[in-house]
Amino acid sequence: HCPSAELFYLIGENGSGKTTLLRILGGLAQAHSDQIHVKGHPLSEKQISLLQTQNECSFPNLTGRETLRLFFQLNQREYREDLLWMQILNKSDSFQQALTTRYGECSTGMRQLINIAIALTKDAHFYLFDEPFVSLDEKNRDRVTEILEALSQDHLVWVTDHKIQDSMKTYSKILLTGKGIQNA
Repeated sequence: HCPSAELFYLIGENGSGKTTLLRILGGLAQAHSDQIHVKGHPLSEKQISLLQTQNECSFPNLTGRETLRLFFQLNQREYREDLLWMQILNKSDSFQQALTTRYGECSTGMRQLINIAIALTKDAHFYLFDEPFVSLDEKNRDRVTEILEALSQDHLVWVTDHKIQDSMKTYSKILLTGKGIQNA
């Protein structure tokens, strides 16, 4: 059983099971137990949004803005730039450039910002971010941290990484992994 709003940080080495755990939670891999419960109610896949660092957007010829509009539409939501996370990302020159650049021509950091935004287009209860800080410079790591902290005020947010980002201040729990989950 999970709380309804919290920022949970999962730290571990390569191969320690962080991504596998998020894939299980996101419904992309089988687990040995049945379901995830929040406040006594099972979560459906529709209530979960998963960002996997290793995944690339499948639309390399669309600009970042066109890609986001598409994902808003796929998630049955209206494209809005007044959302808090969109306002924070819009402060980034890299994100602004990514919005007008074809995804396939974006730098790795610009792609990561678009991928994070894609995960946020879903109106989910449970957000899973697998190494969201990969390829981001310090300013953009700070912006993503700001988004995750704000998101965790009303949503359950799990973040994996190899170390805690210096900018992370309000996480509630850390789970360390070594060769599999050892310490909670």
